[in-house]
Formats: sequence, structure tokens, C-alpha cells
Amino acid sequence: MGTEEQQERMLRQWMDCCVTEGGVLVAMQKSSRRRNHPLVTQMVEKWLDGYRQLAACPTLSDGEEEEEDEDE
Repeated sequence: MGTEEQQERMLRQWMDCCVTEGGVLVAMQKSSRRRNHPLVTQMVEKWLDGYRQLAACPTLSDGEEEEEDEDE
């Protein structure tokens, strides 16, 4: 699709973007909870919960593998 610079240029042309403190380019989405259908709000919350759980997980270091729970 092109170089990383070309991809970034295209994203910035078509979307409202910003760079996070960690240096990640992200597209912004305006959200008005007042107008959203309750199912849309529920779907967005479920989607965000996945990322919240990822952020809460400690990162693995030194090649350690995460232990799996046998209960699941």
C-alpha cells in the first residue's frame, strides 16, 4: 500500500488524527452518548473493555510465558 509515511499522510487526510504520549498515531472519533442507540453504547463499552483489560495486564519480560489457568 505504500510506505509508512504515505499511509500516515492518507490517514491524516481522511481522518482527524492525533499522536498519543507514547507516539502512536490514532484516529479520533467524536461521540455523543445522548444520540447513540443503547445497543451502540453497549457495543462500544464492550469494545473498550477489551482494551481496558489489555492495559491492565502486566507486560511479559525476558521471554516469560503467561501461565494458563486450568479452571477455564
